[in-house]
This record gives sequence, structure tokens and C-alpha cells, in this order.
Amino acid sequence: MINSTHHHKLSIAKNKIQAALFDAITTTITIITYLTQSSHHTDSSLTYEMTPFLLVQLYYPYIIYSLLALILLYLLNHSFLQVRTNEIVCVERLGQFSRTLKAGLHFIVPFVEQVKWVRWVHTVENPFSHKTELKVEEMYRIPTQEILFDFPTLNVTTKDRIAADVNGIMFFRIQNPVKAVYEICDLYQSIEQLIYTSLRDAISKITLDEAIEGKSKIKDSIAEDFKSLEESWGVKLTKFDIQSIEAPSSIAKSIEKLVAAQREAQAELEKTRSLQQAKLLKIQTEQEIELLACDTANKKKLNDAQTETEIAKQKAESESLAIRMKAESEALYLSKILSVKGIDQSYLIQKEYTQAVRHLSQSSNKVIVIPMESAKYFGMTSTWNASTLESATLPKATMDDVE
Repeated sequence: MINSTHHHKLSIAKNKIQAALFDAITTTITIITYLTQSSHHTDSSLTYEMTPFLLVQLYYPYIIYSLLALILLYLLNHSFLQVRTNEIVCVERLGQFSRTLKAGLHFIVPFVEQVKWVRWVHTVENPFSHKTELKVEEMYRIPTQEILFDFPTLNVTTKDRIAADVNGIMFFRIQNPVKAVYEICDLYQSIEQLIYTSLRDAISKITLDEAIEGKSKIKDSIAEDFKSLEESWGVKLTKFDIQSIEAPSSIAKSIEKLVAAQREAQAELEKTRSLQQAKLLKIQTEQEIELLACDTANKKKLNDAQTETEIAKQKAESESLAIRMKAESEALYLSKILSVKGIDQSYLIQKEYTQAVRHLSQSSNKVIVIPMESAKYFGMTSTWNASTLESATLPKATMDDVE
């Protein structure tokens, strides 16, 4: 901030000195002109003529002061140089590069040091007539900010031998002003020609459709070609873009028809694919429904079988429990009977035989054969008929005995 203020004050002082010297020179010239015009004086007593030599003798101090003022003004104007931001000035000493000047106020040794002027030319398109023109730029202040080049329309030929008009735009930055000034004669013209060559080379390797659809490939190719410039010319490509690629009107109409036909074919193909996918989806849905129905039926059968098995298992458990309870009750009953005095196992067997014979007597058979070993329970050894067996009496235990 202090340095910037100092430079500003020096610039103001320089301007004031230049203005004062200019006023002094103007005044001196005015006086000399007036005296020259009044060189013939007529007096009543004396007539004399003012010669140039006499004028110099009379006014030589003013002439010397004027010459000194002119020299001082020239030296002041060529000794101090103010460089703005985003500018670089190359200084030569006795015809050889000496140094670069950045933003600020600088002193240049008069007659020994001088700034380096460059003359760069590039092609531009007139916005009114749409014709290409050469724009010449002569300067000694080398810009370091991004520079825009809007190239005129370039005619190129694609791989399929179609002439196309390409319109491009680029941004680049001068990173090394010394190389940009001394390594190449005309930086702008060289960059322009390199862009044209790279565009023609990149587009000649692809078809028109590929060029229209693949602009990124073209930009990558040009960026690759510009990588070497950063080292050799001190220039870096920051951005390149293709604004448009246009074919001739006849080719454009053919392309439009072709694109329309391709779109119709693509739409028809998409429609066919959609129908096929719908049919396939319907078949898959039906198959899934059938599989789901079969799976449901199988699950139902399995559940029914499991239910029947569970019911049979529960029924068997119930029957087993009933049999076990009946057996336990009979065992309890028998144990109570056997606990009565006078009742033993023979009595129980005789009771069972008696009940069996009673059941048999109710059948339609008239003759019942009783085993010999069971006759002892009835006190006989012969064959009985049913009427005799019914009249047979067996010893019975009283309820009191059972209790």
C-alpha cells in the first residue's frame, strides 16, 4: 500500500514537471516569434534592422533555457516508466535484453536502455461485413492476464469428405513474457496458425457426425498440441471451445433427413422392444402366478398333512392316555379287591371266566366248549350247556369286602 502511494506521488510530480516545462517552452517560442516579427524597427532618429545573429546575441539565454527545457522534458519522458497491473515490460540495454519491469514506477537510463516493442498480428472477423481482417497490435506492454481469441470461421474437411465450417474461441495466458517476445517473431499469428492446423488435423481424422457429437475429443487434441508451447513460447492454453460446426446447406438438409429417418427407426425399434418387453413381462407374471399358486397348493397340502398328523398324534395321545387311565383305574380296582380278605387271584380268574361264559351264552350257539383247565373254577369236568352255565353260581365278594 505504501509502495503504491509512493508511485502515485511520483507520477503526479512527473506530470507537474512536464506541464511546467511545456509552459516554459511555449512561452519562449511565443517571445521569439514576436521578436522575429518585430525585427524591423523605425524610429524618427534611427532606423536599424534586427539580424538573426543580433537576435541570438540579445536573446541567447532564452534560447539556451528552451533547449535545456526540451532536453529535460525528453529525458523525463523517457527515463521514468509507469507499469500497470497485469503488464510486463521488457527492457533492453544497448540492444540486448536486460530485465523485465513489473507493476510500479521504474527508471530507465536514457540513451542506454530502451523498452522492447513488438508487432503482433492476428485475424479478426468484422461484425458488420462478416469479412476477415488483419488486426495489427504494436506494443511494449506485454499483457499477463487471459487473452481472448475469437477466431473467424474456418473451413475444414472431415474424414467422410464433407466440408464444414468451424467456429472456435480460445483463452490463453502469457506466463513467460521474455520467451513470448524473443522466442517467436509474431506470437499471435503463430498461435492462430497452430490452432488452424490442429483443428484441420483433428477433424480430418473423424466423420462429421463424430465431430458434432465428439467436440470434447477435438478440444483434448488441441490442448495436447498446446502443451509444448508453455515450454517453448511461454504461453499456456487455459480454455478452448468449439462454438459451432456447420455443414453446407445441402449436406445439412441431407443430415436432417437422415437424422429424422434414424429417429423414426429408433422410435419404431423402441416401440417393438417395448411390446416384446410387455409380452415377456406378461409371460413372466403368468409364470410367477402359476408358481405362486402351485406353491400355495403345496403349502396347503403340507399344512393339511401336518394338521392331520397333529390330529392323529393328539388322538393317539388321547387314546393312550385313556387306556393308561383305564389300566390305572383297573389296577387300582384290582389292588383294592386283592386287598380284601378271602379274595385271591383264583377268584378274579373265576370271575373273568364267568363273565366270558355269560357273554358266550348270549350267542346263538347251543353248545359251548370250556377248556378242561377251567372246569375247576366251576366244580365240574363235563361239558355244560348254556342253560346249566347260566344257573351256575360263583362266589361273590360283598361290597363291604371290596371297600
